[in-house]
Amino acid sequence: MEHAPAPVVEEFGGRLLAAAGMTPEESRTVARHVVWASLRGVDSHGVSRIPLYAQRVREGGIVSPTTIETVSETPAVVVLDGGDGVGQVIGEHAVDLAVDRARRLGVAAVGVRHGNHLGALAAYTHRAAERGVIGIAMTNASPRIAPTGGAEPLLGNNPWSVAVPSPGRPLVVDMATSVAALGKVRLIQQRGEQLPEGWARDTDGLPTTDPAAAISGLLEPIGGHKGYAISLVVDLLAGVLTGSRDGPDVGVLTDAARTGGQGHLFLALSVEAFLPAGDYERRVGEVADRLRSSRRSPGVDAIHVPGDIEDGVERRRRADGVPLPNGVAAGLRRTATELRVDVPDWLAA
Repeated sequence: MEHAPAPVVEEFGGRLLAAAGMTPEESRTVARHVVWASLRGVDSHGVSRIPLYAQRVREGGIVSPTTIETVSETPAVVVLDGGDGVGQVIGEHAVDLAVDRARRLGVAAVGVRHGNHLGALAAYTHRAAERGVIGIAMTNASPRIAPTGGAEPLLGNNPWSVAVPSPGRPLVVDMATSVAALGKVRLIQQRGEQLPEGWARDTDGLPTTDPAAAISGLLEPIGGHKGYAISLVVDLLAGVLTGSRDGPDVGVLTDAARTGGQGHLFLALSVEAFLPAGDYERRVGEVADRLRSSRRSPGVDAIHVPGDIEDGVERRRRADGVPLPNGVAAGLRRTATELRVDVPDWLAA
């Protein structure tokens, strides 16, 4: 497996997306997002997504340039129409709007209809927390989860994320409501491996470790009926409340000619509206340190809080380069050939 410095991967990714028809500025935004995800170890939402995003732009599933319109607003609540544009562009605009209003008003919510695939959701909450604001984000996704006892996918593995300011770097939670994200299943399929047991079911509702059967079948929700309930709530908040698509009407990412129509919801809480920021961050740091220094089970080397592992991976990958597994590298080369973009030496087979 090859590695390449993050800046050169980002520059090349931007060129591929621009060649596919995305505006130069928007292509750079997406390239920055996917490289950030890869640096953080979220490879399912990293540079492996570039070929699919390029295909969606070419076939109409992503509209670029992105046009964002305000549907309705009150001082603390705004509803936007993303026009089926570039998800990362829509997401950054929405979270920045929520943060700006929360810093004035204490709390703000921004809903988005006609959104698109956002990439790693943590990128948006992390962005809010770096500005001293608690960020909460959620989005619905194409149907992959069945209701408890069912065998029909009616809900997405609808992810949600929370990031809070803390000493050093933000404390970040980002998770789908399935045991594993579909992108992770696809990466395992690329490697020719089997899935762990308990991740998925086939179209008949039977347990499977075959990635292909999982992709056409069902993903298991986290915590059984609890994950199903969380997925439902995210769909109601991000999809129904925002006036966007919900459940089985949300477009499948790999259906490149169909707009996704995802709904997104971004919430921002100003720490200063509750207590002085310094006091808050001090207490968050104390809680985190208490957890990290707690008594470990036998064989456990370290206890982490959310975001620790990703921070460590990012430090290593910024030094060693972004990993490019054979399947990912081949996908980038294939896309470059299709778009008549020169393949750089670091990516050559």
